[in-house]
Amino acid sequence: EHSDQRQFHVPCPHCGEMQVLVWSQVCFDDAKGAFYKCISCSQRIDEFAKTEMLKNGTWIAKHSDRSVAGFHLSSLYSPVGWFSWQQAVVNFKQAQKNETLLKVWVNTTLGEPWVDRGESPDWERLYERAEDYPRGVVPKGGLILTAGVDVQKDRLECEIVAWGVGKESWSVDYIVIPHAPSTAEAWQKLKTVLEEVYPSGDAANPKGLSISMMAIDAGYATQEVYNWVRQQNPYKVMAVKGMDRALIPLSSPSRVEVNVGGRKLSRGIKLWPVGVSLLKSELFSWLKQSKSEESSPGYAHFPKYDPEYFKQLTAEQLVTKIVKGYAKREWQKLRERNEALDCRVYARAAALALGMDRWLPKQWNQLINNKKTLKEKKEPAEAPLEGPQDKVLEISKLSKPTQPRQRVVRSNWMAR
Repeated sequence: EHSDQRQFHVPCPHCGEMQVLVWSQVCFDDAKGAFYKCISCSQRIDEFAKTEMLKNGTWIAKHSDRSVAGFHLSSLYSPVGWFSWQQAVVNFKQAQKNETLLKVWVNTTLGEPWVDRGESPDWERLYERAEDYPRGVVPKGGLILTAGVDVQKDRLECEIVAWGVGKESWSVDYIVIPHAPSTAEAWQKLKTVLEEVYPSGDAANPKGLSISMMAIDAGYATQEVYNWVRQQNPYKVMAVKGMDRALIPLSSPSRVEVNVGGRKLSRGIKLWPVGVSLLKSELFSWLKQSKSEESSPGYAHFPKYDPEYFKQLTAEQLVTKIVKGYAKREWQKLRERNEALDCRVYARAAALALGMDRWLPKQWNQLINNKKTLKEKKEPAEAPLEGPQDKVLEISKLSKPTQPRQRVVRSNWMAR
């Protein structure tokens, strides 16, 4: 993916046009069998002509500015007498009856990744079903707010998401802070976003909502992120790192700061691993819901953002590759920019950290009925702040995870 992506170009025996052999140009005639149609002159090229074509072929890089060499060659280039175009057609027809066989055929014959059908939502459909509610206002139904922050070389990007019953969500606002993470201005503005009280569109909650948890990616400008997170309340801000192969959406955090002796600081920053692959699959299943499924669990609402937002939100697709004989699924970019997708995934991770997925109907009803579910709580002594010791609002026992007590087994073997 990061290589110069070299492809083998061969000349047409009729017009001499150099071209890559692709499956879309392979034709099949019941009487004369399989043949190739030139992409330029549309003349028929029979299998026997391939010997001379391969002899005069050459590798051409798709991205000549990249330093890593990468090569792609499908079975369509197999020399005469090996794997024929005729056999490729026969195998393709047999694989049509079974998606698993078709997936293997695409991976092995064409040497291409299999794109799982329906995995990537249509950005245009999402753009068209965007709703007419104001940005920066929490729509009716939104009960808690989380935020996801993506750190780039020259800016910070942040999405504020409101969550309701059944994981229904509303994008409240998408903010781009046009300052590099190396500048104090970037973090001052992010602090303002964190402390903002967002007005509610629900008359039953006139006070509005503030962000209950913000998750910020520490994969880029790591030290700057740690420096800022260290000054915030750990009940409201968490540093995260995306892990493609994680088996759960949100893993237990680890201490990442060490002293001069190399030992981890017990009061250092915690880094939360996020299973981004799992959360992207979950998000895309929600994004594929139609307007008629608005009352379904996980339905995602959006204000009238620009098309660029929706393109970024759907900028990846899940593909399947055969690696050393085993199927491997991974996310690949369809477009260069995917910040909106990352921000939404981190906002979802923040909701997981609050314990939203474990809330029972009784607890959701407390929020719906506008009962007092917030309480003031001082910062715990084990995680002191370097800034002001402000009291913070925290979702009460709704979101406090319970840690199972570790069982200790003692042996009396040494007493024998």
